[in-house]
Amino acid sequence: MATFASTLAELSAVAGRSLDPDTAAVLVRALATLYDEMRDQVTKAEFAELRDALRDLAQAQQRTDERLKQRVEHELVELRRHVDQRFALLADAQARTEHRVQELAAAQQRTEAAVASLTAAQERAYQEFSEFRTVVDQRFAELAAAQQRTEAAVASLTAAQERAYQEFSEFRTVVDQRFAELAAAQQRTEAAVGSLTAAQERAYQEFSEFRTVVDQRFAELAAAQQRTEAAVASLTAAQERAYQEFSEFRTVANQRFAELTAAQERAYQEYCEFRKATDLRFAALTAALEETQRSLKELTESHRQTQQELRQLTKQVQALVRDHRQTREMLANLSDTVGYGLEDRAISRLPKVLQRHFGLEVQGALERKWVEYPDGGADELNIFGTAVQNGQTVTVVGEAKARLGLEHLTQLEKRLQRLEKYGFVGANRFVFVVSYTVDPKVARAAANKNIVVIPSYWLGAPE
Repeated sequence: MATFASTLAELSAVAGRSLDPDTAAVLVRALATLYDEMRDQVTKAEFAELRDALRDLAQAQQRTDERLKQRVEHELVELRRHVDQRFALLADAQARTEHRVQELAAAQQRTEAAVASLTAAQERAYQEFSEFRTVVDQRFAELAAAQQRTEAAVASLTAAQERAYQEFSEFRTVVDQRFAELAAAQQRTEAAVGSLTAAQERAYQEFSEFRTVVDQRFAELAAAQQRTEAAVASLTAAQERAYQEFSEFRTVANQRFAELTAAQERAYQEYCEFRKATDLRFAALTAALEETQRSLKELTESHRQTQQELRQLTKQVQALVRDHRQTREMLANLSDTVGYGLEDRAISRLPKVLQRHFGLEVQGALERKWVEYPDGGADELNIFGTAVQNGQTVTVVGEAKARLGLEHLTQLEKRLQRLEKYGFVGANRFVFVVSYTVDPKVARAAANKNIVVIPSYWLGAPE
């Protein structure tokens, strides 16, 4: 087995032939010094300690990933359970509201039927009163005719009395008898007028009683209307309470999403710090191994064992990298789930929001689509469609982000440049982002880029 001294001598001879003497001498002295330092500092036991430390570090990272995964899963389960409970309460309140509205509609129908019946009764009473008034007018006409005939008879009698004044004495008995008959007729006439007056009074009394009944019915109808208005007010108050509960639930959900996002960011920061420290240690370990391999060529057997240990260590590091990649995939899947849920809700509800707040009438339906460019590139558009605003066709391009950041605005701006370059969008366009929460700095940057930020609560509650 060649020793380090013999190897160093061979190297000195080769360097003497290939390099100038001063350079060769310096190189040989440097290698000899390096060998002495490494022989005094690096041992197999230290490599074993380094291997144990890396193994403990990998186990600690695995436990950290498991705890993070369990915590995220637990919070997601709790959040889902809380959301399901809130939606169940909201559905129950909505059902009660619909039932009360149905009852109110039925009561309104009964009220309308009662008003219609009362109107018909009023019309019948008015028709009967008109008929009665016609009869009374007819009776008064007959009485007036009789009175005229009586006055004509009196005039004729007066004329006869004047003509036969001389015969008055002879005909006095006859005249008295005629006057008696006329008095009886007058009494009969007066009796008929009295009967007619009594009938008129009875008719007026019946009309007064009917008017009292009508007034009572109208009073009952007014009371029913007041009860209806009270029921509507109660229904409105219940609806407002349900909306307030939903607003509180939405606030709690947004807070939970913010906490989950912060936890994810802290976990990712810790991972970055750990990866940085690991890279430094790997760099130091790689340098030490290279120096050891150059310095300890005579320890071939030990070197093979060291290589085996390094292969095992590499496998552990690869396993650690795979675990880390799985953790990042889980976080990415979680972010995609939240983002796609917001996109789906936005696609179905944005037409009304755009019409109400921006005067945009969406043509057809909004959609999520891929756009392929002539240069072979492609972009996925979260929300895409066309609308009409003030008689002009407008291209609608939007994104849905759980937490909008500056990097999202930069990506959207670059995507718009590519779309404009290849003619997919023009000058008439409406660019927006739907987000649960937006930092004020990000909101100002979006406004400067002519990007409209639409808060998620404009879309309404999740179905």
